[in-house]
Amino acid sequence: YVQRVIGYGTVEAIHGDKKRRIVGVSNLKGLMDVEGGFRIKRSNFPIWEGEIASLRFERDRIVKTRRDMNECGIGFGKNSICDVKLGDKVECVETTIDKREFIDPSFFGVTEEEEKERESVAYK
Repeated sequence: YVQRVIGYGTVEAIHGDKKRRIVGVSNLKGLMDVEGGFRIKRSNFPIWEGEIASLRFERDRIVKTRRDMNECGIGFGKNSICDVKLGDKVECVETTIDKREFIDPSFFGVTEEEEKERESVAYK
């Protein structure tokens, strides 16, 4: 799997208790997506990674942030224990499957018959 940061911002406000924490994030760059994974970093070290419960903009529940939005609210669910502090960095991460190219054995000077013979010997 390959993880790619598609958006990030800085924690500017913290609301709620430890069970239901809501974090105000500003200085957004890129895109925040509810379906993406999230990571919280402090001093460039990850302290939490997982999914969020909700993403909000001005009291409206949204799925993704738009380019003209420079702040949003992120809600963490009941089961998400996260020790967030002001100034932490929040990253939205997209995970994709790394598709490796198939390399033809003949590229290395091996014929198909030799490759089949090697496979049959290896599985006996």
